[in-house]
Amino acid sequence: MATLRRPGRVFSSESSGGASSSDDDAPSTIVGKSATNKAGELSLKD
Repeated sequence: MATLRRPGRVFSSESSGGASSSDDDAPSTIVGKSATNKAGELSLKD
C-alpha cells in the first residue's frame, strides 16, 4: 500500500506545484483505508 501512495504523492505534488499536495494526500489516505478495509473483509470471508 505504501508503495502505491508514494508515486501518487509525487505526481500530485509536481502537477499542483505542492500547493494542493496536502489536499491530494487526504483523499489518497481515505482511498488507502478503504482498500485496506476491503482487503480485510475479503480475507475474513475466505
